[in-house]
Order: sequence, then C-alpha cells, then structure tokens
Amino acid sequence: MKRILDALVACIVSMLMAPAHANAEPTTQHLTIEGKRVLQVQAEIAAKPEEVWSIWTTPESFRSVFDRKLTIDLRPGGPYEIEWAPDAPEGERGSETCKVLTVDPYRVFSFEWNAPPTIPEVRNGRKHWIVLTFEPSPHGTILTLRALGYGEGDAWDQTYDYFKEAWPWVVGQVQQHFAKPADPEAAARDAQSRDAWVYLIQPTRNDFIETMTDAERTTIGEHFQYLLKLTQQGQVILAGPCTDMKAPGIVVFQAADETAARHIMESDPAVAAGVFGAELHPMRLSLLRERDRTDQ
Repeated sequence: MKRILDALVACIVSMLMAPAHANAEPTTQHLTIEGKRVLQVQAEIAAKPEEVWSIWTTPESFRSVFDRKLTIDLRPGGPYEIEWAPDAPEGERGSETCKVLTVDPYRVFSFEWNAPPTIPEVRNGRKHWIVLTFEPSPHGTILTLRALGYGEGDAWDQTYDYFKEAWPWVVGQVQQHFAKPADPEAAARDAQSRDAWVYLIQPTRNDFIETMTDAERTTIGEHFQYLLKLTQQGQVILAGPCTDMKAPGIVVFQAADETAARHIMESDPAVAAGVFGAELHPMRLSLLRERDRTDQ
C-alpha cells in the first residue's frame, strides 16, 4: 500500500505542475511515468471545480450524468462502487470492492479501479487506480484523469485498450453535462443529416454457440461493451439477435455517410476478430421515433 500511495503522490505532484490547456473535446495522451504506462484524459469543463467534483463524489450528481448508482463513503478506505451494468450478476456490475484512496476537496480525488468482467484475469487479481485533478480555468475547470498501475501481459494490454476508449467517453459525458445548450435548430439539422444504417452479423461457423472458445467468449463480451457504449452515446438505435436467438444479429445505427458507417461496423471487436461476419446496408427509408415523432 505504501508503494501505491508513494506513486500516487508523485503522480499528483506531476499533474499539479503540468500546464493546463483548454480543449473543445477531451484529449487523450499515453504517458510513461517511472517506466509505467499511464493513460491521461483531459478536458475543460464549463463549471466550477466544486461542481465537477460533485459529479464524481455524490450519488445524486453522478446519477444526473450517467443514470447509474454510485455507492461512496468519501474518506480513504471507503467504498467507491459504480453499477455500470445493474442487471448483471453480482460481482460483474461495475467497480465492486473498489475503495477511495485520496480526498483533497475540489483539487484531487483518487480511487481504486478494476478491469471489466470480460477480462477476468485482471478483474479477479489486483486493482489499478484513477487520479482526478480539478484545476480552475478561465472558462471553468480543467479536469484531468490519469489511470495508472497497469501491469504487464496480454490481459493487462486488453485492460488498457478497453479504458483508452472508455475513459474519454466518461470525461466527455461530464463535459457535455455542463455544456451550454446547443442551438435547437442546429441540433435538428445535425440529426437529419445522419442517415440510418444497419449491419447484419452472423457467426463464421454454424455450431458457434456450442463450440465457443474462451477467447471467443471474451471477444463477444467486448462486442457487447462496444455496442453498449455506442448506445449510451446515442449512435446505436437498436442492437440484438433476432427473435429466435439465432443469427443473423442486427445493429441499427446512425452515421454521417458510408465511410463512417463502415468504420463503425469494422471497429466492432467481434467483426474485427473474425468471430462474426458482417454485411452493411443503408436504410433508404425509415421512421425513427426520436427523429420523426411530433409530440415533443
């Protein structure tokens, strides 16, 4: 524990000395500190440090952004547990058993973190940790998130790759929560400019369900998390298997053009790994509830 706390102190000092830069969107950097890889995500938030602090440290404010349950006792050693997947089996819902590490109100907050359930080799072993700093800026707060304590090996590489996608989204949600309301007409035009697309997915062998390997099972978990993230971002409209639980599965989503749509499909971990074959189709004619309803 002393080694972890010493590393945290060194990380905190280096962050407080680093210059802050305002960014339109969160920026991600892949750093090395004392020979260890560190993932950094930084964004300027249009709110005071105490308001941004509250998102991470109070259940009510956290739910207002993520619509998820946060259990916290704001003291070193207290629980810091987020139920990202409340319907999942106990122990696979989020950051169960993670603890608060550092509390310096409105300046520094750190806590333990675990890997997703799709990477049990790391999730069931030791934790890594997250350090947040809140620095006043002319337009609000520079929020810096650093994830450190990553180990070595394939499972830890998978963990790092997972969070280099997940943490920018999390910080981006906090940023959007405090952003000024967009021009309604501009938002409507943007929604209309995005076409609907569908990609059909099918296992590459007929007996896939019966003969799935552990590696393929991990890939399917990554596939689920990928689509869950896009759904939470509002890009995926519907994703799931057909009603008889056999292939093909279907993913209905929005994208600006075919290039963007194909990138989304090919970035699906199950498609990229060759576990699923996939076909992309435009939806030339569609009715979408949130786009076409008139009672709003």
